[in-house]
Amino acid sequence: MIPNITKGDKPVGLMKYLAGPGRANEHTDPHLINGSPLIMAWYDDVQLNEEAAVSVAREVDLNRRSFGVDAETKHIWHCSLSVPYQDREVTDQEWADITARFMDEMDFTDAGAKAPCQWVAVHHGRSTKGNDHIHIMASTIRGDGTKWADGNDFSRAQKVVRGIEKDFNLIQLGNHSERWLKQGEMRRDSTREPARFTLERTVRACAVAADTEAQFVRQMRRANMLVHPRFAAGTDSVVTGYSVAERPPKGMRPLWFGGGKLAADLTLPSLRTRWPDIPDSAQEAAEEWMAAKRHRRIVHPDPPGAALDEETARRLADELKEVRRRLVKIAPDDRQLWAHAARETSGVFAAWSYVTEDGQGRWEGLPGCWPGLPTGTG
Repeated sequence: MIPNITKGDKPVGLMKYLAGPGRANEHTDPHLINGSPLIMAWYDDVQLNEEAAVSVAREVDLNRRSFGVDAETKHIWHCSLSVPYQDREVTDQEWADITARFMDEMDFTDAGAKAPCQWVAVHHGRSTKGNDHIHIMASTIRGDGTKWADGNDFSRAQKVVRGIEKDFNLIQLGNHSERWLKQGEMRRDSTREPARFTLERTVRACAVAADTEAQFVRQMRRANMLVHPRFAAGTDSVVTGYSVAERPPKGMRPLWFGGGKLAADLTLPSLRTRWPDIPDSAQEAAEEWMAAKRHRRIVHPDPPGAALDEETARRLADELKEVRRRLVKIAPDDRQLWAHAARETSGVFAAWSYVTEDGQGRWEGLPGCWPGLPTGTG
């Protein structure tokens, strides 16, 4: 389940949108599925047309108007909750239970010790991408005029939905929304993992095994990936990013993914922090990127032993021992160091997996399926 949070100051405009047809007529049956008790008592069974939407919005905004809070403050909290199209059907009653729990744990209701905020939840059904979803609109002004504390609401919402996924038997997506597959990414052969996961592991393996950016480009091309650099505007030498794709069967188009779509730490700026930044290396990398773009032969040969082969895998196994030695020295509460260590360790595992498993890896239909590793580690 993915929570997506925005904040604003126009409750009527937002509610009209939620009750309307949507940008692509995807709102086929917008209706209330939960909300503050008085709002639900008055509007639960009404047709959610524009007139009703305006009335509901004014009720949600009642506390702000009653206590004279500045209308231009971002006092409207909007959160959509979505489940991927691969997940099971969620009934309106289940959505009502989910939103009640979500709002309780986010401290909007009288479940806590503070005065409640006014809120409503609208069910839209499936989006154009096939993902079932609801929208929550809430006022951040409580019934006693105090303000709901919005500090860390993004991370709080992530924590709450992790528990909801488990207790409502939904797909457990983890904290990384980039792992959420779109419908076009699923392979027809369900026994094979989606291309994005395969590409992520392969790109990570190539990055860990490479000593320079140019070598990284060569590794990816030798791994039989299509590689396309992204140049800065007006240049054909300053590379700012890249995309990769598997070679498609004859007659089919490749499915491209930018480095940041594979994982946050696989953007080119992030990867460049591991390689030396010297003029010769930059020039060599630019030449390899251009050769990749034009589908020409690799420009510069790698030194002996640099290819991603079994000898490299044994070297990576030795590096894993060093990673393990460093892990035991990290303080349990040092999240920044743990994040860096997780990136490095997952890269070593990815390179190892690429060599020993012939690039196939483990796939059980869900992200985070490495046995013994927590979701989101790689």
